[in-house]
Amino acid sequence: MEALRAPRPAAIMCAFWPLIASTLISVAGGLLSLTDHAYTEHMARQIQIQNMDPAQEQTITRAVSASTIVVGLVVTVVMWVLLAFKVRAGRNWARDLVMVFWLLGAVSLWAFFSLYPTVVYQILAVVPSLLILAAIVAMFRPQARVVFRGGK
Repeated sequence: MEALRAPRPAAIMCAFWPLIASTLISVAGGLLSLTDHAYTEHMARQIQIQNMDPAQEQTITRAVSASTIVVGLVVTVVMWVLLAFKVRAGRNWARDLVMVFWLLGAVSLWAFFSLYPTVVYQILAVVPSLLILAAIVAMFRPQARVVFRGGK
């Protein structure tokens, strides 16, 4: 018979759900960019392939953009969902990685904010970052610290 587990502290669950929500919002942003021709045109202006027929350039740009977005989405989903479940399990290394990835993301968001083509994309970039920040705050609440002290 399985031993009954003690319920997780609310602070842990307050860290888990924002991590999951930020992942879902990031996926929504990625899917939106796949279907948004303005975004692919924006990417085409960034790449500007030399000495190529405009139709070929557009096809290549859209293929590269779509591939980059799909691979990025898969990596993002796997990484953040794994980290969210490891945070929920009380793994201290997962808490540390969440902080490091958030810091890197916040710096790149600040540095490249003006490159987002519309306000919608800017919002879809800022909201996940704020949710992850909320998760970090929850992970350092006293109730959560107890769980992470015992984690590996």
